[in-house]
Amino acid sequence: MEMLQRLHVLAVMGFFLVGLSLPAAMGQPSAAPAPSPSSD
Repeated sequence: MEMLQRLHVLAVMGFFLVGLSLPAAMGQPSAAPAPSPSSD
């Protein structure tokens, strides 16, 4: 039972990390060379 709880926590954390790092990695390089957000 404890293993399931740990797996659930790991899955949630992993999902959260991926969801946070994906847009960050995709937005950082796009915003670095273009400091003008109004160009979009």
